[in-house]
Amino acid sequence: MSPVQFWFLAFNKNKQYNDLRGFQPLSKLLISSTLVLLLVLFGQVWVKKWCKDGVKDFIKHRNHIAKLPTRLLDDASAIRDYLLSTLTPDAAKRCLTQIKACCNWAMEEGAIETNPFALMKIKLPKGLSEEQDINPFSKEERDLIVQSFASDRYYSHYTNYVRFLFFTGCRPSEAVGLKWKHITNSVVQFRETVVVSEDGLVAKEGLKTQRKRDFPITTELEAILDEIRPEIVNPESLVFSSPKGKFIDHHNFANRAWKTILTKCAIPYRKSYQTRHTFISLCVEAHINSTAIGRWTGTSAKMIDNHYGATNFTNLRPPNLS
Repeated sequence: MSPVQFWFLAFNKNKQYNDLRGFQPLSKLLISSTLVLLLVLFGQVWVKKWCKDGVKDFIKHRNHIAKLPTRLLDDASAIRDYLLSTLTPDAAKRCLTQIKACCNWAMEEGAIETNPFALMKIKLPKGLSEEQDINPFSKEERDLIVQSFASDRYYSHYTNYVRFLFFTGCRPSEAVGLKWKHITNSVVQFRETVVVSEDGLVAKEGLKTQRKRDFPITTELEAILDEIRPEIVNPESLVFSSPKGKFIDHHNFANRAWKTILTKCAIPYRKSYQTRHTFISLCVEAHINSTAIGRWTGTSAKMIDNHYGATNFTNLRPPNLS
């Protein structure tokens, strides 16, 4: 769903899908300094492109927007402050990003002269990054998670996606961007990542810390790929996709499927990014060279030695010094 469609829903909560096709365009003359009228016009431009995909993903954001204490563009600072006071920093940042998209469009259309939200930023509190928040799963927990995905009525579609994350240690954004042209007989070629933009999920060339990376196809990976490879392979098709054949929205996957399965397994909650940390930690535990692990996963040997060795203290025993 585009930001345009999102904002149309935000202030037309009672309109059903079939009603939107008959929605009459508002005249630009009706635009005032109120965010409500601006957003309605913003949405109606996209009526012909409307689709129902992803509506549920935005319901919670729509509810936040409907509760804004003011919708005057002149009160932009108050809107930002309200978002910060009622939402988590991450949720507030997402809502503000959508408002910026709306106002940028309005400027392009000549509906408003300036975007009062343009320079506003919401800084997320500093803490451990996903790369540093290391709390890996055990082999037993890993296998239970995979088995639970496979047997789940609603989320079995993601089984091989989860297996792939566990057995490559790649970042979710890298797995989501994989196409069949990136799979050779011997390696998986990581070349693209999928990121969130104002237009939704988009693929971009390059990885987080490097331009490209190859990962050797192991026995486990060969089994995963053989299981999902179509009879007729389109090189441009996604290796892992949503049930509707689109990019996997990993944020939504983590909030729904991942949380549900961990609860079902009675495993203490950890972010899905821990699949990466689990792979690296198990490699360290198997005494694999840090440089090799770093090349496989796109991190440095120093990072591995400084952060992952500490996760395996429970398995260490003092040497016999006599």
